[in-house]
Amino acid sequence: MHDPVMLTNVLNSAGELAGKCVVDCTFGGGGYTKVFLDEGASVVAIDKDPAAIERSKSFESEYGDKFHIHHGSFVELDEALGAWGADVIVADLGISSFQVDQAERGFSFMKDGPLDMRMSGDGLSAADVIADFEEERLANIIYMYGEERLSRRIAKVIVKARAESPIKTTADLVRVIESAVGRPKGKKSKHPAMRTFMALRLFVNQELEDLEVLLEKSMHHLNENGKLIVVTFHSLEDRIVKQFMHRFKTKPAAVSEVWPEAHASLQDKVFVLPARKSIKVSEEEVKNNRRARSAQMRVLERVS
Repeated sequence: MHDPVMLTNVLNSAGELAGKCVVDCTFGGGGYTKVFLDEGASVVAIDKDPAAIERSKSFESEYGDKFHIHHGSFVELDEALGAWGADVIVADLGISSFQVDQAERGFSFMKDGPLDMRMSGDGLSAADVIADFEEERLANIIYMYGEERLSRRIAKVIVKARAESPIKTTADLVRVIESAVGRPKGKKSKHPAMRTFMALRLFVNQELEDLEVLLEKSMHHLNENGKLIVVTFHSLEDRIVKQFMHRFKTKPAAVSEVWPEAHASLQDKVFVLPARKSIKVSEEEVKNNRRARSAQMRVLERVS
């Protein structure tokens, strides 16, 4: 079980958990869930990864009716909770250490494995995108989801390379990207493949689109004095969360493109931001866990 990122911050924001209902939207290795359960909460966990569901079996035997797991995307919050309300909803976004460390999952540009990146194991893979998408669409995905300013150059070289030989593994793709933009220039420099890999992962798993749906649906399940806590790891995620929370606390029933038909039920609910700015990960935590270095947290609270 990996150490949950910003756990102390999450617990401080969540408050007293004994007797509360907590939703862990990204079960992963169960790090958050275990702490919530040990603090006396009941937990509804969600994960689309079959490997995470398998890991959850030990929780079912240890915690009994205090723990429920839903196999699916967190956009299925309604199905996971049913008619229940939630006192705390936590979403630790991105990929888990388990996924990164398994080369066969294809998430890491540092480990050679199949170019997959599917969290659920179903649907379009990163290899499919690289093999089949036209150059312009590839460039747009790499730019929009990876914020890669050299996206057009990378897409052009990918299309040229795949015509000569299929790009099937993470190592294949890394070599192609390096041929387009060069190799890392030092230990502290970011790898040139990092942004493209992130873009493919976000696109394949519809992570940003699903995040928007989760945020909207969470508002309808929060009990009075309930908290929505979201931990993000890059600017695209944080921008969506920031804009949503600031819009929602200002005008709860504002028009939404994601779920417009549900706003009537929110007219009488009031939300506040305990802190206007995000809470950053501590330097001490980053020293112990380099993967947490870009983490930040935002909280929205329903007060009535």
